[in-house]
Formats: sequence, C-alpha cells, structure tokens
Amino acid sequence: MSILRSMDDTIHFRFWSNVRKTPKCWIWTGGKFSTGYGRIRYFGKSKSVHRVAYSLLIGNIPKGMLVCHKCDVPLCVNPRHLFLGTPADNSADMVRKGRQAVGIRSGRYTHPERTARGEHQGSAKLTESDVIRIIELRFKRGISYPKLARMFGVTHKPIMEIISGENWRHIPRPCVSSL
Repeated sequence: MSILRSMDDTIHFRFWSNVRKTPKCWIWTGGKFSTGYGRIRYFGKSKSVHRVAYSLLIGNIPKGMLVCHKCDVPLCVNPRHLFLGTPADNSADMVRKGRQAVGIRSGRYTHPERTARGEHQGSAKLTESDVIRIIELRFKRGISYPKLARMFGVTHKPIMEIISGENWRHIPRPCVSSL
C-alpha cells in the first residue's frame, strides 16, 4: 500500500467519524474555526471541512473558486448542499437570500465600537485634541475657517466639516444658544 493511499484512508476515516447525518444536512461535529465553519487537518494544514468534503466527494476545486452552501449551514458537508462559485456568486447568493446586513443591521450600528473614528481612522490628519481645540477656537473666539485651516495645516473643508458636525461627530460641540 502506498503512503498516499494510506493518507487517503486516514483522512476518510477522520472525516466520516466527525459527521452526523440528519435528514437535511450532514453536520460536522469536529473542530471549528472562530467563523463557525468546521475545520480539519488535511495534509498538514487546517482546512475548511466543506472544502475537504467537496474534494473527497465531488472533485477538485479550481483555483480561485469558493465552495458555497445552498443550505447556509456552515457545518454542513452534504455534497448535495455544496456548489462551486466565485466570490461574486457567493455575495449574490447572500443578497438573494437576505443574509446581507444592511442599514441598522450592519456592523456600523450593531458594533459601533469596531468603527474606526477620529485619529484611528486611516486618513486622519488631525488628532482628537486638535479637533477639540478647533471647536473651542471657532465657537469661543470666532476664528475664521481659513485662519483655523492655516493654523492646523489643512484646507478649510475639513474645518467646515468639523464645525458642522459632519466629521468627528463623536466630539461634543457646544450648544450655540448657550454661548
């Protein structure tokens, strides 16, 4: 018996010993990635079990292709529920099935702490203390936008966006009537 044949038998045994067949899906009961998809060591690397299932039960996966689920069950390895698709196909499938988070269901609203704000946002040229100072100088001293822009080395547009609250919204602005 060749070494490859022995490895092939081993993966089949390890794979099938971690599958529980239900009337609808074949559920992976072994290890999982943090994403909720099943994982298995396959030729020395951690692989997604639905990809391994496709390779073992259907055939090769062309480069750049994803193995998608018709049933939308991340732990399902039923070959009737798996299909090949491009990333665009997978996204279109998600949208068609209503699984794309939009509006108030999107991460910006459900996990606001993960949204990069202020100086933590990649294109920021000003720091939070700069913005607080800009707001203070504008509202308390009435310094003009062009002068503030020169003082902080930016154009007048970001100054206007800061003062109007369009950008740096998380920084409180004084109530105009209280000034």
